[in-house]
Amino acid sequence: MPASDPADLCLGETIESCVSMWTAMGTDLCAAVPDRTTRLKELHAAAPWGDGPEGQAFAQAYLGCGADQLIDEITHLAGRISKSGTRLRVTIACSRSADDRTGEIVERGLGRET
Repeated sequence: MPASDPADLCLGETIESCVSMWTAMGTDLCAAVPDRTTRLKELHAAAPWGDGPEGQAFAQAYLGCGADQLIDEITHLAGRISKSGTRLRVTIACSRSADDRTGEIVERGLGRET
């Protein structure tokens, strides 16, 4: 398909728009995570569940299931999400370049079996 095909151009604009939105979302997410995780850690430290047996049972179940580990994982994932927009752009560019090159080869007849 030649690069001037209107469907290809529309798809390219759609992809670029979506990747731009993803990148913006990733940037916003990374900016928000430190404040949110700090707040969660503050809430954990405040132990709002109380000192009674019910509160202690809740704390053991809640914190024992990895609540702090979840906070660390959120930070890690936010960084990966943020970086993925750039990686996706590179992947798309490489894919489109390979597709264009394949199209050139086919058009010249080098890709046909005899």
